[in-house]
Amino acid sequence: MTTGLAAAREAWRDWLRSERRLSAHTLTAYEHDVAEFVAFLTKYLGAPPTLAQLGKLKPAEFRAWLADRAHQGLARTSTARAFSSVRSFFRFLDKRDLAHNASIAAIQTPKLPRSIPKALSERDMEELLEQPAAPGRDGWIERRDTAILLLLYGAGLRIGEALGLAKATIDSLLDHGANGGQDTLDITGKGNKTRLVPLLPATLEALAAYRDACPFMKALGPRDAFFLGARGAPLDPAIVQKRVRELRRGLGLADSVTPHALRHSFATHLLAAGGDLRTIQELLGHASLSTTQRYTDVDAARLSAVYRAAHPRGEGPRLARLSSTATRRGRGSFQAGQRFRPFLPLCPHPHPRGKIYPSRRRQARLQAAFGRKSVGADRASWRGHPAPTRSRTPITGNGRDFSPRKHGRDSRANAHNETPFDRFSTELSTEAMRLLPTSAIRRQY
Repeated sequence: MTTGLAAAREAWRDWLRSERRLSAHTLTAYEHDVAEFVAFLTKYLGAPPTLAQLGKLKPAEFRAWLADRAHQGLARTSTARAFSSVRSFFRFLDKRDLAHNASIAAIQTPKLPRSIPKALSERDMEELLEQPAAPGRDGWIERRDTAILLLLYGAGLRIGEALGLAKATIDSLLDHGANGGQDTLDITGKGNKTRLVPLLPATLEALAAYRDACPFMKALGPRDAFFLGARGAPLDPAIVQKRVRELRRGLGLADSVTPHALRHSFATHLLAAGGDLRTIQELLGHASLSTTQRYTDVDAARLSAVYRAAHPRGEGPRLARLSSTATRRGRGSFQAGQRFRPFLPLCPHPHPRGKIYPSRRRQARLQAAFGRKSVGADRASWRGHPAPTRSRTPITGNGRDFSPRKHGRDSRANAHNETPFDRFSTELSTEAMRLLPTSAIRRQY
């Protein structure tokens, strides 16, 4: 790497630290990405690049670097972050008049796949927290691990936020909490954003148990890290990750169970219990609501049930309307979740030409009950109404023509031939048509 390029990278690093105020982890990631880009150009060009060569790079060189990362099997999310780092470096060079390159603007950021947070079920989460202590481990280390897991799952903290807690913060929390006072933590997360996080009583008890059992606690200063390793040094995140790996192997859980998966489980279980997205966004410290909306895909079953129950055309409101209509018309009532069956006399079915006829089962019941097929000259009686035939010949009853070919839906020529049973069946079948979907009528009748 040439002297001019090394000086430019150092100035860019200071600008990120002082003006943009990036965190230490983000700054390290940006520096690593630009270093890998410079190493690729050294191999691609055959010599370390200069500022002048950076200004003359064409889109083909940037695409070759992206293709090399894809050939290495790196994830798209990692490549997108690396490209963002390189683009930030070129923008800095352009502002300082060190190098001008418009080709990088023609390169699109790799499209990221839509990922769904992988959360644990409530049962798996309970088993993970209630896992018995491993033989040969110190008791205070077990209490430390329990307190950290409860902070990740019970408060939704990131692992860096939990391990960055100072002793003075926890002492103030526990001392005031013992007197029934403070039970919230002030957490500074990504982008130096501060949020208030409430703590459960079980989490406070676990923190107090670890503080009383830790042998190095009395030697700590107010600003020292609260969670310590086996030798009294600040706890490394790799130790927590290793402990979670041991727990998931013991329970036979998937490889996606990591310390950050406990934070996903915190948000998913809150959403499943009825928490709103805005509250969960504040608890997680997300800057954008779109980031929190990812958890709605995890709980799609609950959202679908709420949609069906709340939408005006959903199952819940429709069943409520049918229940009130049936009760108001004296048809009886039904319980939620059951299919509504209106009261119909022996299931009359609609004729294709508009005339309502009793079914053959109806005719058989009439014959068994009254012992005859017709009732003579009594016009007001409905008991002798004839059953429809499969042929196109006119159907007669009581000496009058009931042919469906003559009397269609709109015909009223022989309305005086209609019996009370005809009018009653037509009214009820029309009511059923209005209340039930067509598919339900076809299934039932």
